[in-house]
Amino acid sequence: MKKEIKFYPAWDKRSTESHKNYGIQGTILHFIVSDEKGASDLTVDLNWYLPQNREIDLCEMEVYPSTYWQKPLPINLGHHSPIRLHEWEFKRDSCEILARKPCYSSVSALDADKYFEILVSEGQEGLFKALEEYHKEIFFEEEKKDERKK
Repeated sequence: MKKEIKFYPAWDKRSTESHKNYGIQGTILHFIVSDEKGASDLTVDLNWYLPQNREIDLCEMEVYPSTYWQKPLPINLGHHSPIRLHEWEFKRDSCEILARKPCYSSVSALDADKYFEILVSEGQEGLFKALEEYHKEIFFEEEKKDERKK
């Protein structure tokens, strides 16, 4: 199974034209395991912002709690498949994880915390082991269901 760690840079895409205003985003850390069936990943927002954005105090505006800017935030545990595995998945026309090919994927902020704690306590090797197990549950359970139908 292939293992990757990717960093995506922070950006500032604010605009006075509302249809072009995408706001700001901090640096994103992405842990990915993949094989021929698809990919599974944990996404962590590191809350590292561009210099011009570090002075924005959304906490005073009561948008976020005051501790928001002080720590990494696990934002997604998900999977990416070239074929639909579950009816609740959403389709992406161009998936960066699957080399810009279409994919069906899931998003779960709820489970991201559990995997983030594995990263913190066991490091990247512990996280990759857990992501591989998650990947097998998602992709190989579907294969088992198909075999049972035959």
